[in-house]
Amino acid sequence: MKKYILLLIVPFLSFGQTEIYSSEGVATIVVPTGIDVLLGYPTPDEINSKAIEPYNKGTEMLIEFGQKKDEKLLYKAIDYFMLAINYDDMFVQAYDNLGKIYRMLGNYKLAKNAYEISIKIFPNGEAAHQNLAICYVELNEWEKAIIKYKTLIEIRPENPEGYYGLGVCYKAQKKYELALTEATHALKLYIKNPPNYIGDGYWLVGEILYYLDEKDLATEMLQLSISIDAENEIFRTFNEDNRRKILKDLNIL
Repeated sequence: MKKYILLLIVPFLSFGQTEIYSSEGVATIVVPTGIDVLLGYPTPDEINSKAIEPYNKGTEMLIEFGQKKDEKLLYKAIDYFMLAINYDDMFVQAYDNLGKIYRMLGNYKLAKNAYEISIKIFPNGEAAHQNLAICYVELNEWEKAIIKYKTLIEIRPENPEGYYGLGVCYKAQKKYELALTEATHALKLYIKNPPNYIGDGYWLVGEILYYLDEKDLATEMLQLSISIDAENEIFRTFNEDNRRKILKDLNIL
């Protein structure tokens, strides 16, 4: 059997603090006890071979969801990742992907549970810390998100996502000078190795400059964001009231 692992950075009721639930709402996983803390993501050779096939099937369901947007695929993926974990409860990547699915379904409590188990097993797991921070952002729990983003920076200072996340949090708290420092740092790191979503980095800096009443610089950054998105075939509708208001005020729309 070919082994491969693809780590994806992808209505339930509210349940217990440290449990994860199957698609039918049955508690099937609790935080492992007496574990040996891992120093890195487990490799295919370190994982129980029986866990690989269901993990791969769950990953395929996530990829297929990206193409078809059929929510049923997410529920199928949940059960495949559950099966993988039941074969190997140290399978960090499976916990991370479960967290992603729960977050996609809007169940942030279960997403947080999955990420917390992942972090318990592998404390330096960037994916879990970053995505747990995103859960806190979605819940407007800014201080908790800030702690997680700072942890992410401690783990890998050259990762722009920690600084970008801090910029988002400080902007939400209207701490614009702090936000600009972090967002600018993130953008400099993005520029070194540009992802296709680098337009988000320019947008965040531009939006913060707008709130600091630096409208000429804000216009330059926001126009760059739109232009770069177009080059990367990322077309945003700008249907958020706040974004549209900024663009109209700067005569960009």
